[in-house]
Amino acid sequence: MPNTTTERELGLDYIRAIALILMTSIHFARSIPGSSGSYLSFIGESAPTFFFFAFGMTMDKFLSKAFYDRLKILVLFAYMAIAHNVFMYSSTFFVTEFFFFLLFWQIILTAIEKEIKATRDLYLYTLLVLLVLMLIIPNEVVSNISSSLVLGPFPLLPWGIFVISGLLYSRRDRNGFIHKNGYLVPICLIMISLAFSYLSKRIEWSNFEIVKGPLSTPYFLLFCGVNLFILKLVNDFSNLFSNIPVISKVVNFISRNLLLATVLHYLPVNLGKNLLKIFTSSTILSNYTFFYLSGSFLCNVLLLLLIKIALKIWDVIDNRSVINLLREYGNSSSILIIALCSMSKLYFHCKLFIFLAMVYYALQLRSWKKALRKDALRI
Repeated sequence: MPNTTTERELGLDYIRAIALILMTSIHFARSIPGSSGSYLSFIGESAPTFFFFAFGMTMDKFLSKAFYDRLKILVLFAYMAIAHNVFMYSSTFFVTEFFFFLLFWQIILTAIEKEIKATRDLYLYTLLVLLVLMLIIPNEVVSNISSSLVLGPFPLLPWGIFVISGLLYSRRDRNGFIHKNGYLVPICLIMISLAFSYLSKRIEWSNFEIVKGPLSTPYFLLFCGVNLFILKLVNDFSNLFSNIPVISKVVNFISRNLLLATVLHYLPVNLGKNLLKIFTSSTILSNYTFFYLSGSFLCNVLLLLLIKIALKIWDVIDNRSVINLLREYGNSSSILIIALCSMSKLYFHCKLFIFLAMVYYALQLRSWKKALRKDALRI
Protein backbone atom coordinates (compact mmCIF):
# COMPACT_ATOMS: atom_id res chain seq x y z
CA MET A 1 0.00 0.00 0.00
CA PRO A 2 1.11 3.60 -0.58
CA ASN A 3 3.12 5.27 2.13
CA THR A 4 1.16 8.35 3.19
CA THR A 5 3.94 10.09 5.09
CA THR A 6 4.45 13.73 4.11
CA GLU A 7 8.04 13.98 5.36
CA ARG A 8 10.36 15.21 2.62
CA GLU A 9 13.36 13.01 1.91
CA LEU A 10 16.53 15.02 1.31
CA GLY A 11 18.16 12.13 -0.55
CA LEU A 12 15.39 12.28 -3.14
CA ASP A 13 16.11 15.97 -3.73
CA TYR A 14 19.75 15.16 -4.44
CA ILE A 15 18.87 12.28 -6.77
CA ARG A 16 16.54 14.55 -8.75
CA ALA A 17 19.15 17.32 -8.95
CA ILE A 18 21.84 14.87 -10.11
CA ALA A 19 19.46 13.56 -12.77
CA LEU A 20 18.80 17.02 -14.21
CA ILE A 21 22.45 18.13 -14.14
CA LEU A 22 23.59 14.93 -15.86
CA MET A 23 20.81 15.16 -18.47
CA THR A 24 21.62 18.78 -19.36
CA SER A 25 25.33 17.94 -19.48
CA ILE A 26 25.05 14.90 -21.74
CA HIS A 27 22.58 16.54 -24.12
CA PHE A 28 25.10 19.33 -24.58
CA ALA A 29 28.10 16.98 -24.69
CA ARG A 30 26.68 14.82 -27.48
CA SER A 31 27.55 17.64 -29.86
CA ILE A 32 31.23 17.50 -28.81
CA PRO A 33 33.37 15.48 -31.25
CA GLY A 34 34.70 12.30 -29.68
CA SER A 35 32.35 12.37 -26.68
CA SER A 36 30.93 8.91 -27.37
CA GLY A 37 32.59 6.22 -25.28
CA SER A 38 34.35 8.53 -22.81
CA TYR A 39 34.05 8.12 -19.05
CA LEU A 40 32.35 11.50 -18.77
CA SER A 41 29.87 10.44 -21.41
CA PHE A 42 29.21 7.15 -19.57
CA ILE A 43 28.39 9.09 -16.40
CA GLY A 44 26.23 11.60 -18.26
CA GLU A 45 24.30 8.87 -20.08
CA SER A 46 23.23 7.49 -16.69
CA ALA A 47 20.84 10.43 -16.17
CA PRO A 48 17.68 8.37 -16.91
CA THR A 49 18.57 5.90 -14.15
CA PHE A 50 18.38 8.69 -11.57
CA PHE A 51 15.27 10.21 -13.14
CA PHE A 52 13.34 6.94 -13.26
CA PHE A 53 14.42 5.75 -9.80
CA ALA A 54 13.36 9.10 -8.33
CA PHE A 55 10.13 8.95 -10.31
CA GLY A 56 9.38 5.54 -8.79
CA MET A 57 9.92 7.00 -5.33
CA THR A 58 7.47 9.83 -5.99
CA MET A 59 4.91 7.42 -7.47
CA ASP A 60 4.21 6.17 -3.96
CA LYS A 61 2.97 9.63 -2.99
CA PHE A 62 1.09 10.02 -6.30
CA LEU A 63 -0.78 6.74 -5.75
CA SER A 64 -1.93 7.89 -2.31
CA LYS A 65 -3.75 10.93 -3.76
CA ALA A 66 -7.51 10.99 -4.30
CA PHE A 67 -8.58 9.54 -7.66
CA TYR A 68 -9.79 12.90 -9.05
CA ASP A 69 -6.49 14.57 -8.14
CA ARG A 70 -4.54 11.80 -9.86
CA LEU A 71 -6.77 12.05 -12.92
CA LYS A 72 -6.25 15.81 -13.17
CA ILE A 73 -2.47 15.39 -12.96
CA LEU A 74 -2.53 12.58 -15.53
CA VAL A 75 -4.54 14.63 -18.03
CA LEU A 76 -2.27 17.68 -17.75
CA PHE A 77 0.80 15.43 -17.92
CA ALA A 78 -0.62 13.70 -21.00
CA TYR A 79 -0.97 17.02 -22.85
CA MET A 80 2.61 17.92 -21.97
CA ALA A 81 3.85 14.48 -23.06
CA ILE A 82 2.06 14.82 -26.41
CA ALA A 83 3.46 18.33 -26.87
CA HIS A 84 6.95 17.01 -26.12
CA ASN A 85 6.65 14.21 -28.67
CA VAL A 86 5.42 16.70 -31.30
CA PHE A 87 8.41 18.87 -30.40
CA MET A 88 10.82 15.93 -30.81
CA TYR A 89 9.29 14.07 -33.77
CA SER A 90 7.67 14.98 -37.08
CA SER A 91 5.81 11.84 -38.15
CA THR A 92 4.27 10.51 -34.92
CA PHE A 93 3.58 11.45 -31.32
CA PHE A 94 2.98 7.90 -30.02
CA VAL A 95 6.55 7.23 -28.95
CA THR A 96 7.98 6.40 -25.52
CA GLU A 97 10.08 9.52 -25.34
CA PHE A 98 10.93 10.68 -21.82
CA PHE A 99 7.56 12.17 -20.75
CA PHE A 100 5.47 9.55 -22.55
CA PHE A 101 7.43 6.85 -20.72
CA LEU A 102 6.60 8.48 -17.38
CA LEU A 103 2.95 8.93 -18.40
CA PHE A 104 2.59 5.25 -19.31
CA TRP A 105 4.07 4.15 -16.01
CA GLN A 106 1.75 6.44 -14.07
CA ILE A 107 -1.18 4.81 -15.85
CA ILE A 108 0.20 1.27 -15.45
CA LEU A 109 0.87 1.61 -11.71
CA THR A 110 -2.48 3.34 -11.13
CA ALA A 111 -4.24 0.40 -12.81
CA ILE A 112 -2.17 -2.19 -10.91
CA GLU A 113 -2.83 -0.56 -7.54
CA LYS A 114 -6.55 -0.28 -8.28
CA GLU A 115 -7.19 -3.74 -9.69
CA ILE A 116 -4.62 -6.00 -8.04
CA LYS A 117 -3.84 -4.18 -4.78
CA ALA A 118 -0.18 -5.02 -5.39
CA THR A 119 2.02 -5.68 -2.38
CA ARG A 120 5.68 -4.83 -1.98
CA ASP A 121 6.54 -8.53 -2.38
CA LEU A 122 4.75 -8.72 -5.73
CA TYR A 123 6.79 -5.81 -7.09
CA LEU A 124 9.99 -7.35 -5.69
CA TYR A 125 9.38 -10.78 -7.26
CA THR A 126 8.44 -9.15 -10.57
CA LEU A 127 11.67 -7.16 -10.50
CA LEU A 128 13.78 -10.25 -9.73
CA VAL A 129 12.15 -12.28 -12.52
CA LEU A 130 12.76 -9.49 -15.05
CA LEU A 131 16.42 -9.19 -14.02
CA VAL A 132 16.98 -12.94 -14.40
CA LEU A 133 15.27 -12.97 -17.81
CA MET A 134 17.47 -10.08 -18.93
CA LEU A 135 20.52 -12.15 -18.00
CA ILE A 136 19.57 -15.26 -19.97
CA ILE A 137 17.58 -13.97 -22.96
CA PRO A 138 19.88 -12.57 -25.68
CA ASN A 139 20.04 -8.77 -25.79
CA GLU A 140 18.83 -8.71 -29.39
CA VAL A 141 15.65 -10.58 -28.45
CA VAL A 142 15.02 -8.26 -25.48
CA SER A 143 15.53 -5.25 -27.73
CA ASN A 144 13.16 -6.59 -30.40
CA ILE A 145 10.44 -7.42 -27.87
CA SER A 146 10.75 -3.98 -26.23
CA SER A 147 10.62 -2.05 -29.51
CA SER A 148 7.68 -4.11 -30.80
CA LEU A 149 5.47 -2.91 -27.93
CA VAL A 150 5.87 0.85 -28.32
CA LEU A 151 8.56 2.63 -30.32
CA GLY A 152 10.87 5.02 -28.51
CA PRO A 153 14.23 5.47 -26.78
CA PHE A 154 12.85 4.30 -23.42
CA PRO A 155 10.93 1.00 -23.78
CA LEU A 156 8.44 0.46 -20.95
CA LEU A 157 10.47 -2.64 -20.20
CA PRO A 158 13.23 -3.05 -19.32
CA TRP A 159 13.62 0.65 -18.38
CA GLY A 160 10.60 0.37 -16.11
CA ILE A 161 12.64 -1.71 -13.65
CA PHE A 162 14.14 1.54 -12.36
CA VAL A 163 10.61 2.84 -11.69
CA ILE A 164 9.69 -0.37 -9.88
CA SER A 165 12.89 -0.28 -7.81
CA GLY A 166 12.25 3.35 -6.83
CA LEU A 167 8.71 2.46 -5.76
CA LEU A 168 10.05 -0.49 -3.76
CA TYR A 169 12.57 1.75 -2.01
CA SER A 170 9.87 4.24 -1.01
CA ARG A 171 7.86 1.37 0.50
CA ARG A 172 10.78 -0.26 2.29
CA ASP A 173 10.43 -1.51 5.83
CA ARG A 174 12.06 1.18 7.97
CA ASN A 175 13.21 -1.58 10.33
CA GLY A 176 14.03 -4.07 7.59
CA PHE A 177 17.20 -5.44 6.02
CA ILE A 178 17.82 -2.63 3.52
CA HIS A 179 17.40 0.07 6.15
CA LYS A 180 19.67 -1.69 8.67
CA ASN A 181 22.30 -2.52 6.03
CA GLY A 182 22.05 0.74 4.15
CA TYR A 183 25.59 0.78 2.76
CA LEU A 184 26.08 -2.96 2.40
CA VAL A 185 23.22 -3.42 -0.08
CA PRO A 186 24.28 -0.77 -2.63
CA ILE A 187 27.95 -1.79 -2.38
CA CYS A 188 26.99 -5.43 -3.00
CA LEU A 189 24.87 -4.44 -6.03
CA ILE A 190 27.78 -2.47 -7.49
CA MET A 191 30.24 -5.31 -6.85
CA ILE A 192 27.89 -7.89 -8.44
CA SER A 193 27.56 -5.62 -11.47
CA LEU A 194 31.35 -5.38 -11.82
CA ALA A 195 31.64 -9.15 -11.36
CA PHE A 196 29.22 -9.71 -14.24
CA SER A 197 31.24 -7.29 -16.36
CA TYR A 198 34.41 -9.27 -15.62
CA LEU A 199 32.66 -12.54 -16.48
CA SER A 200 31.40 -11.13 -19.78
CA LYS A 201 34.99 -10.90 -20.98
CA ARG A 202 35.70 -14.46 -19.89
CA ILE A 203 32.68 -16.24 -21.39
CA GLU A 204 31.82 -13.69 -24.10
CA TRP A 205 28.16 -13.32 -23.09
CA SER A 206 27.02 -9.75 -23.92
CA ASN A 207 24.15 -9.86 -21.40
CA PHE A 208 26.74 -9.64 -18.62
CA GLU A 209 28.20 -6.38 -19.95
CA ILE A 210 27.42 -3.02 -18.35
CA VAL A 211 25.55 -1.45 -21.25
CA LYS A 212 22.75 1.08 -21.47
CA GLY A 213 21.28 -0.02 -24.78
CA PRO A 214 19.75 -2.48 -24.72
CA LEU A 215 19.60 -2.10 -20.95
CA SER A 216 21.45 -4.95 -19.22
CA THR A 217 20.99 -6.37 -15.72
CA PRO A 218 24.56 -5.35 -14.68
CA TYR A 219 23.86 -1.78 -15.82
CA PHE A 220 20.73 -1.75 -13.66
CA LEU A 221 22.56 -3.24 -10.66
CA LEU A 222 25.35 -0.67 -10.97
CA PHE A 223 23.14 2.41 -11.03
CA CYS A 224 20.51 1.04 -8.67
CA GLY A 225 23.40 0.61 -6.25
CA VAL A 226 24.63 4.14 -6.92
CA ASN A 227 21.13 5.55 -6.31
CA LEU A 228 20.77 3.62 -3.04
CA PHE A 229 24.24 4.66 -1.88
CA ILE A 230 23.56 8.35 -2.52
CA LEU A 231 20.18 8.15 -0.77
CA LYS A 232 21.71 6.48 2.27
CA LEU A 233 24.66 8.88 2.43
CA VAL A 234 22.57 12.05 2.08
CA ASN A 235 19.85 10.91 4.48
CA ASP A 236 22.40 9.79 7.11
CA PHE A 237 24.19 13.14 6.96
CA SER A 238 21.14 15.27 6.23
CA ASN A 239 22.30 18.05 8.58
CA LEU A 240 25.46 18.40 6.51
CA PHE A 241 23.89 18.09 3.05
CA SER A 242 21.02 20.45 3.88
CA ASN A 243 23.43 23.21 4.91
CA ILE A 244 26.10 23.16 2.20
CA PRO A 245 26.41 26.78 1.00
CA VAL A 246 24.75 27.40 -2.38
CA ILE A 247 24.60 23.70 -3.32
CA SER A 248 21.82 22.79 -0.87
CA LYS A 249 19.68 25.70 -2.11
CA VAL A 250 20.32 24.79 -5.75
CA VAL A 251 19.39 21.16 -5.08
CA ASN A 252 16.16 22.15 -3.36
CA PHE A 253 15.28 24.61 -6.15
CA ILE A 254 15.89 22.02 -8.88
CA SER A 255 13.94 19.32 -7.07
CA ARG A 256 10.91 21.54 -6.58
CA ASN A 257 10.94 22.65 -10.22
CA LEU A 258 12.19 19.48 -11.90
CA LEU A 259 9.41 19.18 -14.47
CA LEU A 260 9.78 22.78 -15.62
CA ALA A 261 13.58 22.44 -15.64
CA THR A 262 13.38 19.31 -17.81
CA VAL A 263 11.30 21.20 -20.38
CA LEU A 264 13.44 24.35 -20.33
CA HIS A 265 16.80 22.56 -20.60
CA TYR A 266 16.51 22.47 -24.41
CA LEU A 267 17.23 26.22 -24.56
CA PRO A 268 20.68 26.31 -22.89
CA VAL A 269 21.64 23.02 -24.55
CA ASN A 270 20.89 24.35 -28.04
CA LEU A 271 22.67 27.61 -27.22
CA GLY A 272 25.72 25.63 -26.07
CA LYS A 273 25.71 23.55 -29.23
CA ASN A 274 25.67 26.67 -31.39
CA LEU A 275 28.50 28.27 -29.42
CA LEU A 276 30.62 25.14 -29.98
CA LYS A 277 30.56 25.86 -33.71
CA ILE A 278 32.90 28.78 -33.05
CA PHE A 279 35.72 26.34 -32.30
CA THR A 280 37.37 23.89 -34.67
CA SER A 281 37.04 20.13 -34.12
CA SER A 282 40.76 19.79 -33.44
CA THR A 283 40.62 22.47 -30.71
CA ILE A 284 37.68 20.74 -29.04
CA LEU A 285 39.25 17.27 -29.25
CA SER A 286 42.53 18.44 -27.71
CA ASN A 287 40.63 20.10 -24.83
CA TYR A 288 37.75 17.64 -24.56
CA THR A 289 37.44 17.54 -20.75
CA PHE A 290 37.55 21.34 -20.50
CA PHE A 291 34.81 21.82 -23.10
CA TYR A 292 32.67 19.07 -21.58
CA LEU A 293 32.85 20.35 -17.99
CA SER A 294 32.81 24.10 -18.67
CA GLY A 295 30.04 23.81 -21.27
CA SER A 296 27.94 21.61 -19.00
CA PHE A 297 28.43 23.99 -16.09
CA LEU A 298 27.39 27.03 -18.12
CA CYS A 299 24.35 25.22 -19.55
CA ASN A 300 23.18 24.28 -16.05
CA VAL A 301 23.74 27.79 -14.67
CA LEU A 302 21.78 29.28 -17.58
CA LEU A 303 19.03 26.73 -16.98
CA LEU A 304 18.67 27.87 -13.36
CA LEU A 305 18.31 31.47 -14.55
CA LEU A 306 15.68 30.46 -17.11
CA ILE A 307 13.67 28.63 -14.45
CA LYS A 308 13.68 31.75 -12.27
CA ILE A 309 12.60 33.92 -15.22
CA ALA A 310 9.82 31.50 -16.18
CA LEU A 311 8.51 31.43 -12.60
CA LYS A 312 8.57 35.24 -12.38
CA ILE A 313 6.62 35.55 -15.62
CA TRP A 314 4.15 32.90 -14.48
CA ASP A 315 3.57 34.71 -11.18
CA VAL A 316 2.57 37.77 -13.22
CA ILE A 317 0.26 36.06 -15.73
CA ASP A 318 -1.17 33.26 -13.56
CA ASN A 319 -4.85 33.86 -12.73
CA ARG A 320 -5.11 36.51 -15.44
CA SER A 321 -8.23 36.34 -17.60
CA VAL A 322 -6.54 34.53 -20.50
CA ILE A 323 -5.04 31.82 -18.29
CA ASN A 324 -8.31 31.40 -16.40
CA LEU A 325 -10.15 31.09 -19.71
CA LEU A 326 -7.79 28.34 -20.83
CA ARG A 327 -8.36 26.54 -17.53
CA GLU A 328 -12.12 26.95 -17.77
CA TYR A 329 -12.25 25.22 -21.14
CA GLY A 330 -9.63 22.67 -20.05
CA ASN A 331 -9.53 19.83 -22.58
CA SER A 332 -10.96 21.85 -25.46
CA SER A 333 -8.35 24.59 -25.10
CA SER A 334 -5.54 22.05 -24.70
CA ILE A 335 -6.53 20.13 -27.84
CA LEU A 336 -6.71 23.42 -29.77
CA ILE A 337 -3.32 24.57 -28.44
CA ILE A 338 -1.58 21.33 -29.41
CA ALA A 339 -3.28 21.24 -32.83
CA LEU A 340 -2.27 24.80 -33.69
CA CYS A 341 1.27 24.39 -32.38
CA SER A 342 1.64 21.11 -34.28
CA MET A 343 0.54 22.80 -37.49
CA SER A 344 3.07 25.59 -36.98
CA LYS A 345 5.82 22.98 -36.75
CA LEU A 346 4.53 20.85 -39.63
CA TYR A 347 3.90 23.62 -42.14
CA PHE A 348 6.26 26.39 -41.01
CA HIS A 349 8.99 24.30 -39.31
CA CYS A 350 8.59 26.46 -36.21
CA LYS A 351 9.11 24.62 -32.92
CA LEU A 352 8.75 27.71 -30.72
CA PHE A 353 5.00 27.45 -30.13
CA ILE A 354 5.00 23.75 -29.26
CA PHE A 355 7.91 24.44 -26.91
CA LEU A 356 5.91 27.22 -25.21
CA ALA A 357 2.99 24.81 -24.94
CA MET A 358 5.25 22.38 -23.01
CA VAL A 359 6.32 25.18 -20.68
CA TYR A 360 2.67 26.17 -20.17
CA TYR A 361 1.64 22.63 -19.15
CA ALA A 362 4.64 22.26 -16.86
CA LEU A 363 3.65 25.49 -15.09
CA GLN A 364 0.00 24.45 -14.96
CA LEU A 365 1.01 21.18 -13.32
CA ARG A 366 3.16 23.08 -10.85
CA SER A 367 0.24 25.37 -9.91
CA TRP A 368 -2.15 22.44 -9.56
CA LYS A 369 0.20 20.45 -7.32
CA LYS A 370 0.86 23.56 -5.25
CA ALA A 371 -2.89 23.99 -4.75
CA LEU A 372 -3.19 20.33 -3.69
CA ARG A 373 -0.47 20.82 -1.06
CA LYS A 374 -2.28 23.87 0.33
CA ASP A 375 -5.53 21.90 0.55
CA ALA A 376 -3.72 19.07 2.34
CA LEU A 377 -2.29 21.51 4.88
CA ARG A 378 -5.76 22.95 5.58
CA ILE A 379 -7.05 19.45 6.29
